Amino acid sequence: MKLIRSLVLVFIFVSFFTGEALSQIEPPDRRYLYEGDRNFRANKIQQKQKSNQRRERIKQRSLSAGDKPYNIESSSLRYDNETQTLNADGELSLTYQTTVAEASRGSVNSATNDVYLEGDVRIEDLDFDLTADVVELNLNDETGIMKNARMNFDQGSYKLNADRINRVSKDSFVFEDVSLTTCECDEDCPPWKINASEARVEHEGYGEVWDATLNFSNIPVFYLPYLIFPVKNQRQSGFLPPTFGAGGQRGFELSAPFFWNIDDSTDATITSVLQTSSRVGLDVEFRKVLSKNSRVDAGVVYLNESLRGRAADGSPNLQGTVIDDYFDQTIDENRLGLYLNHNWQGEVAGIDFQWILDGSYVSDDFLPREYEKSEIALFNSRFVTSRAVARAFLTDTTTLDVSSEWNQAILDNDDLIFQRLPEVTLNSLNVFRPFGDNDYGLKLVSRSNLSYVNFDRKENFKGSRSELYQKLSVPFYYQNYLEGAFETSLRASSYSLSRGGTLSLANTSTGGTDEFLLDGSSNRVVPDFNFRLGTVFEKVYDVSDSSFLKAIHDVGRRGRAGQLKRFKHTIEPVARYQFVPNVDQDDNPLFDSFDRIAKRNVITYGVVQRLFSRTKGRSEYLYGIEEITPELQDLPSTVLPSPLEDKDRLGVTNPSFANNIFTPVRTGEIAELIKLEVFQSYDIDPEIDDPKTTSDNFSDLSSRLLFNPNEYLGFGFNSNFSIARTEFNSYSFDAQLRSKRGDRLLNRITFTNANTSGVDDIRQYESNLELVINDNLKFAYYGRYNDIDSSFIEQRGGFRVTTDCNCWNLDFLVGDRINPDVTELGFTLTLFGLGEFGNSFSRRR
Repeated sequence: MKLIRSLVLVFIFVSFFTGEALSQIEPPDRRYLYEGDRNFRANKIQQKQKSNQRRERIKQRSLSAGDKPYNIESSSLRYDNETQTLNADGELSLTYQTTVAEASRGSVNSATNDVYLEGDVRIEDLDFDLTADVVELNLNDETGIMKNARMNFDQGSYKLNADRINRVSKDSFVFEDVSLTTCECDEDCPPWKINASEARVEHEGYGEVWDATLNFSNIPVFYLPYLIFPVKNQRQSGFLPPTFGAGGQRGFELSAPFFWNIDDSTDATITSVLQTSSRVGLDVEFRKVLSKNSRVDAGVVYLNESLRGRAADGSPNLQGTVIDDYFDQTIDENRLGLYLNHNWQGEVAGIDFQWILDGSYVSDDFLPREYEKSEIALFNSRFVTSRAVARAFLTDTTTLDVSSEWNQAILDNDDLIFQRLPEVTLNSLNVFRPFGDNDYGLKLVSRSNLSYVNFDRKENFKGSRSELYQKLSVPFYYQNYLEGAFETSLRASSYSLSRGGTLSLANTSTGGTDEFLLDGSSNRVVPDFNFRLGTVFEKVYDVSDSSFLKAIHDVGRRGRAGQLKRFKHTIEPVARYQFVPNVDQDDNPLFDSFDRIAKRNVITYGVVQRLFSRTKGRSEYLYGIEEITPELQDLPSTVLPSPLEDKDRLGVTNPSFANNIFTPVRTGEIAELIKLEVFQSYDIDPEIDDPKTTSDNFSDLSSRLLFNPNEYLGFGFNSNFSIARTEFNSYSFDAQLRSKRGDRLLNRITFTNANTSGVDDIRQYESNLELVINDNLKFAYYGRYNDIDSSFIEQRGGFRVTTDCNCWNLDFLVGDRINPDVTELGFTLTLFGLGEFGNSFSRRR
């Protein structure tokens, strides 16, 4: 009933929301309350592209007539021989170098190249636009005077007003009675601006300001007698705006970052961290571009926790952090977190190489949760993993990988975790055509994998595994009716222990644990046989004007751009048979999931249904394209993968094959509106009797539904349903709804039954909500709710106040978490062009 109630609530929201949905269902994201913050980088790239287009347009307009430094056009031109002056008595346009100037009237001295412009003067350059009452310039040295001038700078959207601008050289300006803002509104009373009696600016140098005041609505709130700042397009060292706030037991928080521009390819950010009741420390980020194909990102976090105090037993004050599930429950007083990422690709002795290093380290297991830094680990990570891979492309079909992997267990005992030190793998993929050219697409595909892995750990057994995996596949098709493949594989493994020990395995029959004393060496050979077959049925329908789907489709951008002409419905049945004989593997160690391959005699079958839409441009002049429907070869492939399945489960581990087997449909005017997948497996000869299941040999019925009718909404549903017990073992429901004005709702519901997870039932609700109250006020919320015990795991929300002038935001924020048990309050004031001031909680990083 709770699931039904949740779905009803979601569809109620659909009635009130219209918006833009993506091709995939976008999940809720705890890091971003506002979508604009998530898209910050993309927006900056768009601004840069617009700036480049503007610069290119100005370059095209700028002309040079022969050896003359300028070109002038006007409705009325006359030349004064005595003064050697060309006078324009009507509207004029003057072009010189990369600058275009327009005015009501003006003159140019051909001897001295002095220019005088008067009346509605407009100047457009690569870096700025300018309007003024009077402009006097010398085209030779580009010096001059501008009176009552207003400048708009391309970089940063700065707007500058001055009673007088003296251009003392090409790159040097002196401003008198000047004001600066980024607000796009009334110049007389913008929401904020900086006033100064005088300012001197040197392009690619520094700016100096005297008698500066920061004004809000023409009310001065801050004064500086003198200010100096860099005026350079290149990165400059300096302090970034600080952030501060307050949160629960952590006290007052202050973060002050300093950006260090070391050289053209190297920089660092050094941030001081202060939480008056918890910690003090430094957060350092280092970035270096070594070459076009190589880059290094590194960082270190040092935190001294002496401010958090001690409990009666001398242990650190937990400050709401839950430690019950952690094996190591110590919190270091001096904490350290590290990360190092290095990517390189190149050529050595004529062989292509690639190197990837992704390393992380934490000094104690609570650091990722108490000090969130995704570069090191996510806040809810179970492992902090470091991995290094060197890959050599020996031939077009063969690669050699040498890698190592180190895992720090967050919840468990590190001494029992296997480390892969090292792992060497030789991979080869070859296609042979022993059948020649044939009408059935017959060919032989060979995949070979030769590997050696050394598994090391401090306690209990450890050793190595050498393995050869060989797979042969013969795909085929019959005209456009059938597609399939015969497959066989062989996995031969040899184990050698450098230290013996015992292996403990859960006994699903008794509910207890069985222990095995391992031999020093052992081996196994496991064959695998597969056959898969699939086909496609299709039917094309004309669209009725009264169709419900047409009404939904036409609401979106896709419907406005093109007229819906046809639907195509496809039915794609697929089937696979897999046989793995019973091979005794009890004497082998258990290093990872590949060391126990279950006996299988399984048939997996299912069907995929899709509904495609075909649109045609509404303007035949613009979209004069003949209407067609997809040919059969444009439809997705029906070939199924052959994953090794879990030991204690029938059929496939993940019944959703969408990301693995179905190739994308041809883009353009064809779109996939609905997709429904249903799969099930039947175990002909089950290996074990699991007391948690019935004697029925059928697996769960696995299904997936995606619905993307337009740019306004979308939802997806995944489930595993036990027919024998008539209950869901797991399900998830995702929905996203958007509006043209910026409203959005992202929902996710997940459930896992204890019968399949081995732990307590899990049912959680997660949601992002962004609601536009009016043009100047937004509300945003993120929440994660545990429906089993009716409690919130985490929630945060707040209001964002904006201005019509698009030059500042004010965020009020509040959040609550249960681990650590923290309530956070704060605000962020963003003055566009100057930076952010306030609490950094829940904003872009």
